[in-house]
Amino acid sequence: MDPNYIHQVSLGDIKCTLLYDMDFVYRGQDFFRNVDEEILVRELIEYGQALERIPSPYIGLLLEYESNKILIDTGVGYMEQAQEINGQQFKLEGRLQKLLRRVGVDGHDITHLILTHFHPDHIGGVYSSDGQLLYPNAKIYAHADEWEYWMGGKSSQQPSIFRYFINENIAPLKDENIYLVGMNEEEIVKGVRLIKTSGHTPGHLSVALQSQGEQLLYISDTWLHPLHIRHLDWETVYDLDQDLARKSRIFMLEEAYNNNMLVQSFHFPFPGLGHVDKVKDGWTWVPK
Repeated sequence: MDPNYIHQVSLGDIKCTLLYDMDFVYRGQDFFRNVDEEILVRELIEYGQALERIPSPYIGLLLEYESNKILIDTGVGYMEQAQEINGQQFKLEGRLQKLLRRVGVDGHDITHLILTHFHPDHIGGVYSSDGQLLYPNAKIYAHADEWEYWMGGKSSQQPSIFRYFINENIAPLKDENIYLVGMNEEEIVKGVRLIKTSGHTPGHLSVALQSQGEQLLYISDTWLHPLHIRHLDWETVYDLDQDLARKSRIFMLEEAYNNNMLVQSFHFPFPGLGHVDKVKDGWTWVPK
């Protein structure tokens, strides 16, 4: 088992396996659209990052307990053909499927699949490159507002790469075992609670886990970088509703802090685990 790509922790009776799908390098102007360049350069130095080079992991989570094998997000998938992103060609070679097999889990073993939202790095591994559903026995969960946005006309102006992933990985699910959550919170199995945290996308979900008094919060893309915790007014182009995104960040920060929850942040350095803490002027991220 490669500790560079696989990290396991126990949460009461739940065995949690974090799977490092791949990295992508983002631009500062996209991650922090409303921040003065000089200020941003100075703050990124703390993380060893540069204005035009912000490495960002994609991290899925496998939960195993009793007869359940629950996968949260599928990574970007594996594609032989390069895709154009921001005018450049990239090969998207996600490892998540290989990592699952490395820990002894086949796609057919997955009983529940949670899609926190429909951006490419979270849904790209729902189907194989030849159109086969990779988790055929899973009950699939997403929020109804997410489905309505991407499957209706509201998302028509989204980048073509986003539309490609929707057409390949989400549209075919209409004929599969998909359950669309309609409430702001819903426990889908004991100890696994879906929480609507809109803003990044209309039906974005976070996942709260609890077992034997221990808790973990998988925030998905509620925040993308520790600086979004430190500076709640710093915006990213990837959030569709900036006001709602800020409110969701505050909601999740308070939830995690008040309940002393371990937090997993999808885009933070692997394995993305830590806690949030209150400081004099706001919040900070404390890596585990």
